[in-house]
Amino acid sequence: MSVTKHLSKFRISAALLLAGFMGAPDSQASADDGVVDSKKLAAIREKWQMPPETLADRLGVPFQVYLAMEQGAQPIESQHLLALEAIGIDQCLVKHDPSLLVPEVRLALGEAAEA
Repeated sequence: MSVTKHLSKFRISAALLLAGFMGAPDSQASADDGVVDSKKLAAIREKWQMPPETLADRLGVPFQVYLAMEQGAQPIESQHLLALEAIGIDQCLVKHDPSLLVPEVRLALGEAAEA
C-alpha cells in the first residue's frame, strides 16, 4: 500500500475518532457525492473562512496554481486532497464543527456511523 493511501486511512481514522467525541456528522454528508472538484474547492475554502492565498500556502502551491485549481484549469491532485483532508480536520478540531470536514471525510464518518 502506498504512503498516500496510508496517510489517507490515518486521517480518516483520526476523523472517525474525532466523530466519537463530537457526535455524528451533519446531514450534508449524505447529500454530498464526496468528490472535491474545482467547484467545491472554493466553497470549502469559503466555509473555512480562509483567503485563497492562505489555502494556497497550506496546500504548498503557488497562488496562481491554486486559482487555476479553483477555476478547473489545473487538476486537484491526490496530495492536494490529502492536504485538504488534514486542513479540514484541523478546522474541525479548532472550531468544534464537523461540518468543516471535506466531503470524503464526512462521507467516511457517515458510513461508519451507519455501520
